[in-house]
Amino acid sequence: MDLTGYLGLGRGIGLQRAMDVLAVNVANVDTTGYRRQDLLFEQNLRRAGQPGAVSFGEDRGTVVDQQEGPLRSTGGMLDLALVGAGWFRVQTAEGDRLTRAGHFAKDAEGRLVTSTAAPLLDEAGAPLVLPIDARTITVAADGTISADQVVVGRLGVVEPAAGAGLIPEGAGLYRTDAPLVAAGEARVVQGSLEGSNVQPVAEMTRLIAVTRAFESTQKLLETHHDLARRTVDRMLSSSD
Repeated sequence: MDLTGYLGLGRGIGLQRAMDVLAVNVANVDTTGYRRQDLLFEQNLRRAGQPGAVSFGEDRGTVVDQQEGPLRSTGGMLDLALVGAGWFRVQTAEGDRLTRAGHFAKDAEGRLVTSTAAPLLDEAGAPLVLPIDARTITVAADGTISADQVVVGRLGVVEPAAGAGLIPEGAGLYRTDAPLVAAGEARVVQGSLEGSNVQPVAEMTRLIAVTRAFESTQKLLETHHDLARRTVDRMLSSSD
């Protein structure tokens, strides 16, 4: 394949990946605690004879938009939202994960768990356990939890070390390879949930633009392929 073909193919792959990411964002417009994703592109230089180099755009992964979503009041005693930078820390079979989806419930053991039964962790990294017969649960802005007016623990609200990235894993969970530190600026709001930070109109506009760019790239490759075919046909005809 010649240079034009490689460039067109590389652009098409990148645009296809962008469409996939945007489609996931659109599908999660109403998902509690969802953070929209963007593709991270990087310039990739390759030697190409004269004049010397050609530049490709190569996608290097996704980045998570840290902008907060809107709060929605639910009145649920175990519905929690965060205002400011910070994440709830939960325990999974694959290790600790982060989430902003604060729709929690109490399991048979009294633990606070997510919709996928992942236990919510306290500031010491242990599962938060409430008295089974507790009638009133209150959560202060600093994450302190009381059951029937008796303090039982404090939420582990954390954030990755400065500059660290997040890797989405589905079900509202995110992973980071960086150390976790206490999120001093975060404030807990009881009886509310944080909505998705996806803006539907803006995201649909991006999706339409990327789809059109992908179609244009396909047309470019088809035209280039047709020109190459015609050139080969002429060369074969002239040699007869």
